[in-house]
Amino acid sequence: MQLQLTYPRYKNLFVYADKPVVYLAHVDAVRPIYKYGITQDIYGRIESHRKTFPVFDLEHVRVSHNRDKVERMFGQECRYLGIRHGGMFDGRFQRELLCLHDEGDLPKIKALIDEIIEYVEITDHVGKTDDANHARPIRVGMKTPLRFINAHNAP
Repeated sequence: MQLQLTYPRYKNLFVYADKPVVYLAHVDAVRPIYKYGITQDIYGRIESHRKTFPVFDLEHVRVSHNRDKVERMFGQECRYLGIRHGGMFDGRFQRELLCLHDEGDLPKIKALIDEIIEYVEITDHVGKTDDANHARPIRVGMKTPLRFINAHNAP
């Protein structure tokens, strides 16, 4: 007998249990609508959202000890890109929704989350220790969302 997994993209979801995470999940059976958010209890969040959304399939989960800042920056980037939307689900207005223009944008959005987490970790760590190694973001559009350079190598 083979075990059927509920979360095919996260066969080992337990590695995120009781950790501060940022997540992205597909929440509409027809349209490319995604919910993003933060939680300390990924199992509880999944259970809660499965009562609200017609589907709730995790697409991306990452640990971030500064998840509030990551969530805020990600929301700002999505607003800038024109993909952040609100909508009604189960009679409740949901703010942290994305509507992708093309399914091919999903890997870019996942990469954007990872890069924002990396950026926040670098800048928060650097800001507390040595400003000489301060990394700064360079925006070059959706194709390459955020890139980091060392201030010493800047032109």
